[in-house]
Amino acid sequence: MTAPWLMANIGAALAAAYEFEGNTGLAAGTGDNTAITGANIDLQALGNPRSAKICIPYTTTLQATETLSLTAIVQHDSDSAWGTVATFATQLTATVIATGDTGGSTETGVIELDINLEGAKQYVRSIITPDLSASGTDTFKIGCCWVLGGFGELPSTNDLTE
Repeated sequence: MTAPWLMANIGAALAAAYEFEGNTGLAAGTGDNTAITGANIDLQALGNPRSAKICIPYTTTLQATETLSLTAIVQHDSDSAWGTVATFATQLTATVIATGDTGGSTETGVIELDINLEGAKQYVRSIITPDLSASGTDTFKIGCCWVLGGFGELPSTNDLTE
């Protein structure tokens, strides 16, 4: 049974991990269709969470009917130097996440990917590849962080309210 206080304060049962922020791209130019490798996340140091939500906030300026697609995979390794890296999960494969409206538009959102971490090695990271369909004018800005849960004990957080 879940403790009643936890239902009112779910944040106390979660931890967050930074991966990257502010990566940008120009259609058919710098950053477009280029893999972004997130920072190492040490699951052991975080208390061995059993699940995660990968949050990918984005903003993109698109011409009419042009798109922004994402490919997202999760890698894991027992070595922080990634000497024996392997794919743990493929979350998205060239999936359209935004389409330009008539006359062009700016689209914003957050993609949320649920990950079961059972069986993951000590270190995990995401590899996100944004891909614009147009050439020349469309742009994107993207970031990534993880929200982790399913701990055996509540995680230590930077709760500034105590």
